[in-house]
Amino acid sequence: MGASRTDWVKDLFTFREPGEDYALAAGKRGQRDIKDQVETREEKEKFRNSLKLMRSKKGLRNLKAKPLKTRVKERNNKLVIYQCRTTDNTGRIWFLGMDEEPGAPCATLVILGCELRSHQKNSNRIKVLAKALGFDNTELLFEVIEESEDEELVINPGKSIELGLDYDIRPVINGLFDEITAFWTSQMGVRPTNDQLDTILKSNTPIFINGQAGTGKTIMLALRVALMHIDSNLDRYQGGEKPPRRTLVTSISEKVVDLLEGHVGVFLNDVATARKIGELVGGKESKEAGGIIRTRAMDSFNFSTQQGNKDSWMSSPDIADFICFRTFRDIELGILTPEKRIRFEDTSKNVKFSKFSNEFFVSRRHLYGDLNAELAWFGIRSLIRGMIVVDSEHRFLNDDEVKTIISQHPKLLRDFHDSPSLVQSLIKCHDDYKSWLDEGHYYDDLDLARETWRTLNSKDRPSILPLEEFDEIYLDEAQDLTEIELRILLGLIRIKANSTDVIMAGDPLQTINPSGFSWSGLRSMIFTTLRKVAQEQIGKSSGEQKSLWELKLAEAAPPSPMNLNHNFRTPMNIVDVGNVILERRSYFQKDVNAEQTSSLVDGVLKLLVIDPRHHSESLTKLLTQEAERFVITRFSDRGGVEDFVIKDQEIDVKDPKEAILYSITQVKGLEEEEIILYKMGESLISSKVNKILSGATREELSPEQKLKVIYELNKIYIGLTRSRRAMYIFENKLTAERLWSGSWFESVDIELVEDPKKVLDYLQQSWIHADQHTDHEKVALNLLEQFKQDPDLTKLNWAVRHAAKARDFPPRKLAEIRARLYREEARNLSGKEQMEKYFLAYKEFRDAGEPGRAYGLVLDHLMTTDNGPNNACQLLIDRPNLSRPSGDPERDSESRFLMLLNSKGKKSNLDHHISDLTNRPDWYNRNAHSNLLSMGIESILKETVGKTRVNHVKKIVDSKTLTRAQNEDWWENLLPQIGAKEMWSSLSGTLRNHVSESAALRAALKTSAEDLLNASKSLGDSIKIMKTWGDTNQSNAKKISERAVKLML
Repeated sequence: MGASRTDWVKDLFTFREPGEDYALAAGKRGQRDIKDQVETREEKEKFRNSLKLMRSKKGLRNLKAKPLKTRVKERNNKLVIYQCRTTDNTGRIWFLGMDEEPGAPCATLVILGCELRSHQKNSNRIKVLAKALGFDNTELLFEVIEESEDEELVINPGKSIELGLDYDIRPVINGLFDEITAFWTSQMGVRPTNDQLDTILKSNTPIFINGQAGTGKTIMLALRVALMHIDSNLDRYQGGEKPPRRTLVTSISEKVVDLLEGHVGVFLNDVATARKIGELVGGKESKEAGGIIRTRAMDSFNFSTQQGNKDSWMSSPDIADFICFRTFRDIELGILTPEKRIRFEDTSKNVKFSKFSNEFFVSRRHLYGDLNAELAWFGIRSLIRGMIVVDSEHRFLNDDEVKTIISQHPKLLRDFHDSPSLVQSLIKCHDDYKSWLDEGHYYDDLDLARETWRTLNSKDRPSILPLEEFDEIYLDEAQDLTEIELRILLGLIRIKANSTDVIMAGDPLQTINPSGFSWSGLRSMIFTTLRKVAQEQIGKSSGEQKSLWELKLAEAAPPSPMNLNHNFRTPMNIVDVGNVILERRSYFQKDVNAEQTSSLVDGVLKLLVIDPRHHSESLTKLLTQEAERFVITRFSDRGGVEDFVIKDQEIDVKDPKEAILYSITQVKGLEEEEIILYKMGESLISSKVNKILSGATREELSPEQKLKVIYELNKIYIGLTRSRRAMYIFENKLTAERLWSGSWFESVDIELVEDPKKVLDYLQQSWIHADQHTDHEKVALNLLEQFKQDPDLTKLNWAVRHAAKARDFPPRKLAEIRARLYREEARNLSGKEQMEKYFLAYKEFRDAGEPGRAYGLVLDHLMTTDNGPNNACQLLIDRPNLSRPSGDPERDSESRFLMLLNSKGKKSNLDHHISDLTNRPDWYNRNAHSNLLSMGIESILKETVGKTRVNHVKKIVDSKTLTRAQNEDWWENLLPQIGAKEMWSSLSGTLRNHVSESAALRAALKTSAEDLLNASKSLGDSIKIMKTWGDTNQSNAKKISERAVKLML
């Protein structure tokens, strides 16, 4: 009950409707006053009415708003405080206005406190407010309100968040308020909101942050990491008992992890000064104390981020407060043993959505009915491969388990619920996908996760995985992880009796699929894990510790996500359009609405009506231009985009790849100054679902229709929230009229441009502006980074086009782009053409200064070419650390084998070299490599004689590494190298079983026998030699026996 009341109070101050004069906010005291006094439905309705009037100048006049005579001193300003009545005249509200910042959409009225049930001037509530404002007595809060004054409301300069007289954020940042706001401003361009600070800086964990695009959730995570780091060092300086801490900061995205590390470093280096930290200590020597604490904090941060310590992240005994900044993928790889890790180190074999969609699904889509690429990826990743049931911890779900889970979780898996045919299509798709992975030696993130999960839960874990658990874990982009991946993460934390320090941030709205991520599922998982750990610890502990665990078990409850909805990236008018989409999406999906607000002034927002009769030529020119903009379509894969380009009446190109159009999947997580939504709304006016634009309710839609509507709304919302400045919506006349100019958007102001000439002018001017101002180098490098996050051949092609237009593009970066492009292209070729592309990729990787990628490419694809073995060997000689998997060529069998193949084996490693023949690398090809290998073996056996040589040659032949002809050569050369006597001894002993299968050994046996017979001085010795000869060579035993008889006669 309490939680819902608090949420109700916070929701009062979330939104500003278009046309209102003021935004409303309330600090902790104001919210507490409201919460304590507004309880019944009637009281809530009355208070809402009061707030509604407060949002307009006219309404404030009706509420008799008047300034207090006494002003309040806040830093260097004297603030004007106002008092107004409630609508029923039974209470009073005290507030002040803040201008927020130059150019803000409107001023904010901040409610400082209220007395809603009486006029008592000495109530505890009134006394607390008067004291906070610095008033000597409560009388100063009350002025007789007889009528409203005509003067304009006085708006104070500054941000509402700066009001230290009301916002008390303890205990984490007490004393560093100014530094935090300065840091936030430097990173985001604006100051943080109250909700943001209240969300991330609370002391109770776990914390879930539901932060939509542009709300600053990444900055918030970094801020908390830095503050907790300072707090830990401060506590120890003051004699506290906080032990050394291990903190993990992670995300799927390498870019996000780098951002988090950079933000933490900026705060510790540039913001948290020794003087301010010293003030937290107090006393005469505060500055010196601050210097010591800051130095310790910086030292441990700098040690944490040194590469050597990053690499040894599993244990950090020498660093007091270790912060591990590491991608989730690198964490998983680190957990695996070297033998298991090698499979997953080749990122070119890692299947992401783009590869799944473009290389697997697009050619098979006709096999799976209504299943599209995005829904198939979600079902395979989040359900079949990503979920765990009791008996599936070490494998993927089987058909029955899939169907059971879908029936048990109808809301989470609503797309498949009550749709047996769709479920069957998903299961078939996964079966085909698994075969495709196996055939191409590919893997996806869930293959890696499953192997990691096995290792974490192995009985041998203590011996193979010396991993220290973490005290605190921060995860950004939580919506990108599946159940098994989140369980891996929870398996790394040291759950304590008095806290569970997990802080996760995510945005479900960034999943195109409506049920691609669920905070409720995450809550349930963590709740279950906490209860399980608590029960285990109760059985192990005693005394006070046991009592703490019992209390933890009793109080365990699924934590609720904290919602952030203030967008710092997208202009207000574009956010307003997005809010319409969110409201419609929430309605059809029966979800709680999550509208956004924005700090930014209105941007460019235009709806352009395009017509093939007037605009085809200019539009084609614009959409094929290399420009610093995103042109976004409604399709989720490249196949869909290219089919659309072919059929589109306005775009006139010979090859659909000429058009630089993004699928909606390609822009997830990205942002740009200028965005064009190209025919994004067409699906919503199709005959299947267009009745929603005429007022159809969700009950009137079939499940399939609702699914389609929600998909399309999700895609439009993602497209809208990519813009930092300008949004252009290109539609044909019908879509423009029925959707964008229809009833849905009547409350927002979208500038309509339908005059064909004006539209043509825009198309031409936009092309000219982009041609003159696009930073092609920046765009090319951004496209390269995007490719690294999700391999997409299209972005490499675009990167090459931009690089060609850039001045002085960095040669190494161009080589890297080309190398990755050639490698991707090679995968779709075969035979000689494929080898040529791989060779080009190898050369470009080498020129790009990436010998590791060049080395891996040669080993995996070019070893059967004439120069492949030599090229790989030369790279290894130049860079021994390229050796797989340990980085030590002397230790790794693959490297020793490669050196041997190139006649660069070491005699000191002779036994290892011979042993390696039975553990051949995957790239070894007998037809292509056996001659080289045979020469390499000979180079290390030159001086080996006698029985030692015989034993080695036997192992060479037994390994079945060489061809039959080469094995015969080795047998044939053995006799002259060891002599007849040693040969005879070996053939009648060690090599006896090989004689029957080798003509060379039979010939050597005959030669050796003849030599011994000629040298024999007694009949007995000769007969013995003849008998051994016959026994050893059964195929010639009869003749040998006859000869022996003749000899005796």
